[in-house]
Amino acid sequence: MADEIFGHPRLAAIYDALDPDRTDLCHYVELARRLDARRVLDIGCGTGVFALMLAD
Repeated sequence: MADEIFGHPRLAAIYDALDPDRTDLCHYVELARRLDARRVLDIGCGTGVFALMLAD
């Protein structure tokens, strides 16, 4: 279920700006790297920041 505050498209556009420090995801990117993961299923919610980090 989406956070109601970000349900409106204009508010969704600022979602990442309100939480710009996503260094918490670096641990998971490193884990995928160590496991030599070729596929990762990102079932989280958000704007795709984690998926983009993995794609790098």
